[in-house]
Amino acid sequence: MRILGGHLNSEGATAILYGSGPVQPTGDSKAMTQTSNRFFDEIGRLMNDAAGAAQGVKREVDAVVRNQAERILRDLDVVKREEFEAVKDMSRLAREENEMLKARIAVLEAKLGIGVSPAVPDAGSLNPDG
Repeated sequence: MRILGGHLNSEGATAILYGSGPVQPTGDSKAMTQTSNRFFDEIGRLMNDAAGAAQGVKREVDAVVRNQAERILRDLDVVKREEFEAVKDMSRLAREENEMLKARIAVLEAKLGIGVSPAVPDAGSLNPDG
């Protein structure tokens, strides 16, 4: 069964009519539905177009800002992160190798019985000015 419609009876209560046949829309509701659907379709299209345009503008602004920032950093001669990390790794490896060589020298000096005499200054404390 389908609900065909309802109306207010004399006591103010809604009476619901039931039927088994197809529901036929009236001419007024069909015109209103088509107008509303067309209106909402157009509003939806406008919203989608506006969102797409806003995303395009955002991408353009991001690209311009990124290019300007890269140009400024290039002009300031700032080191890139990758280059900094590479030099940092090189210095870490050099320090580790230096420590390893110091340890080997200490072992060899101990085997030969050579010690650092107080008259010979430590290489790290040499003053190039004097």
